[in-house]
Amino acid sequence: MALILYFARRYDQAIAEARKTLEMDPNYILAHRVIGKASVEKRLYDQAIAAFHQAIALGGSPLLKAELGHAYAISGQRDEAMKILHELVDLSMRGYVASFHRAIVHVGLCERDHT
Repeated sequence: MALILYFARRYDQAIAEARKTLEMDPNYILAHRVIGKASVEKRLYDQAIAAFHQAIALGGSPLLKAELGHAYAISGQRDEAMKILHELVDLSMRGYVASFHRAIVHVGLCERDHT
């Protein structure tokens, strides 16, 4: 339900629903991700970054790292965003990481030439 509310741009409700889900299962990665994504849309960057960190700690993926990097970038934390970008490049040396994942961070950094 939280993801549907997010896609409907009902960000406050999406966050509330995701939190209810986390009360039942604190390890549900998608609920943390929804909180992160909805918080980015609401410009609650500290909350978004914390949610993405939690999701990554539970079983991170390149997509979650990219979304964290994007949140860092648009919140003005360029150095942190660059660290995430370098982590994605390092991951791509050991396995598949879609170009799209790096592009998410570059867009946040307003580096259109790298996308």
